Amino acid sequence: MCGHDKLPASKGINQSCLPVFQQSWWVGIARGVARYREAQVIEDGVIVGSLPYIVERRKNRLGIPWGVSPHWSHLGGPVVSQALSNQGKANVLRQLIEQLPRKTSFSFICSPHTNDAGLIRQAFINAGFEHSKEITYSQTPESVGIMVRLNSKHRTHIKSAEKNLEVMEIGTAKFINFYEANLKAAGLKSYYPLSVASELIARGREGDPPQVRVIAARKRKEGSPYDAAIACAWDKERYYFWMSTRRRPSDGDKPHPDAIKLLIVKATHHAMSLGLTFDADGATTQGHENLYKEILKLQNTESRDVFDRTTKSARLFRKYRPTIKKTAAFLGLI
Repeated sequence: MCGHDKLPASKGINQSCLPVFQQSWWVGIARGVARYREAQVIEDGVIVGSLPYIVERRKNRLGIPWGVSPHWSHLGGPVVSQALSNQGKANVLRQLIEQLPRKTSFSFICSPHTNDAGLIRQAFINAGFEHSKEITYSQTPESVGIMVRLNSKHRTHIKSAEKNLEVMEIGTAKFINFYEANLKAAGLKSYYPLSVASELIARGREGDPPQVRVIAARKRKEGSPYDAAIACAWDKERYYFWMSTRRRPSDGDKPHPDAIKLLIVKATHHAMSLGLTFDADGATTQGHENLYKEILKLQNTESRDVFDRTTKSARLFRKYRPTIKKTAAFLGLI
């Protein structure tokens, strides 16, 4: 495992041991056409520390700049060379964070499983960032399968879904078109560019070895539309439930209510076959938490590190957000 490798001979950053969302191929695509920035520390001509981010000016923040990880990257933050001592890493982390512009607000979600999680946590706190937690759920490859742990009701539902639905891999374009159509049917738009997600999926599937898989479920009837689809991404240690979408009911044709659950079960089986820990990739709503903890009974509850630093203008916006939104709506600005 990457976390127990000996220190590399080179001072460079070992890309293969980073979470997939922080590997150079992913960041190179995920930066999109946004205002991409990257803080770097270089020693002897070698990059020993890196902190990539994009700067957004979201409408609901009235143009207030906000620095976040590149598009579709659910984990981010700084990475440092494992050839450095702990003191050397701490110095590099301090230098990286010092390069972040003070007039821009920032938010990073960082993995607690890297070698340097403790050093990263301390560096952000020392720099004045607020530290909080984001819950996620996981299952190790040594665990018994989900179907063994389900209660009888949910096990029956999943088995019924497996009997009535066909699960298959689908192409990148089909997934993105399905994802976009479902958003449109709900009156929504994608928060991040779908063109970037498309490139990430295509590149991740074509890699050697591949690092992305897309599967869909539909009723076992010729010509049936997809009921649901998911995309998963992985690295050397973790298998992330990355994207998902579900068809909305139309003209009395309802998607199978357990299609997403069945696809997640299939994803956990694939993760186990690869010897990887399945990661739900964040439980940001009560519904997600209920799905992972109470229904699918993923065994491990974990906490990701979240670091935020907001500017004065951003804090004022948060304080007066209700009034600002009402005024903007009245003026037709949102």
